Amino acid sequence: MGVLVAVWPCAGGVRPVPQPVRGARTVRYCQDRDGACERSALEARERGLDSPALTGQVAWAWEMVDRMEGVADRLAGSLMSELSVAGVERRVADARAEAAGHIAIAQRERDASQQQAELAWRETATALALIHLLEPTGRAPNP
Repeated sequence: MGVLVAVWPCAGGVRPVPQPVRGARTVRYCQDRDGACERSALEARERGLDSPALTGQVAWAWEMVDRMEGVADRLAGSLMSELSVAGVERRVADARAEAAGHIAIAQRERDASQQQAELAWRETATALALIHLLEPTGRAPNP
């Protein structure tokens, strides 16, 4: 047995338009006239935007529907590319790799600083030992 599909009339004509399964966007225009119904409806709506009373209000309502659908399309595209599981995993992996690089640099700098400090301590100890060897009394030699 086939899946029951809702059918709505074309918004720009009278032909029936089968609707996709639940969760997909509603199809308002028939698809078999190379977009003629959609163009016709858009032109009629544009003419109605400046009309007074109910005609103008309905035209503006449809204009808002089109704008919201455009925003929804851009949002869906962003979600698919940026917030998909693969997209999020890729961004997390990139952030981890960058953090690991920064950690490695910081560790190398720490090690170099420790080596410099150890060298400075050794040089200081050597200088103090030389001073004590040369002048056991703690006074500077006479020139």
